[in-house]
Amino acid sequence: MENLTQIAPRKIFSRIGITLTVMLLVASVLQIAWLAVVPLIPGGQEWLDASTWGMWLGTFLPLYLVAAPLCILLFSRIPREIQSQNRLGGKNFFLLLLMCFPLMYGGNIIGTLLSFLISGGSSENALMNYALDTNPLKVIVIVFLAPTIEEYIFRKQIIFSSLSYSTSTTASTDWLDDIIEAIPSSCACYC
Repeated sequence: MENLTQIAPRKIFSRIGITLTVMLLVASVLQIAWLAVVPLIPGGQEWLDASTWGMWLGTFLPLYLVAAPLCILLFSRIPREIQSQNRLGGKNFFLLLLMCFPLMYGGNIIGTLLSFLISGGSSENALMNYALDTNPLKVIVIVFLAPTIEEYIFRKQIIFSSLSYSTSTTASTDWLDDIIEAIPSSCACYC
């Protein structure tokens, strides 16, 4: 493992960017391959059209079984310093919670309006179709697996890989760190 004092911050941030790009490219290529191969199988196109399973498997399997583990493997090769853990505390947790709910609600309204305007009123919420499905496997993926993997990659891996170059002493007090983490996280949600 290389000594962090000898590695330029630009090199570390480049490695982080390359790792995230590889994850998104691998997931996208495999998702496109799924959509290209399944219709070639007899009855495949009808299955994709009639069932949410075809699109669901083609979206999540490449991302969570191939791209995310590859991303975690690549992140493990990025040198990092061990940082001391600071506890958030109950008071700060609830303050952050109170700040985040209006932001999330406002972002949802803006996103819905943009979708409506861009699609001319014909947009559908694909996540709502998944969320309303009562299949236990889909519920487990949407409620547990997806948020856990995304938080692990986009919070723990990115922040702790870049923490030694942060201007702050804690993982989440520097707004630039939050922006660096938020941009790839938001992009991956639309992958």
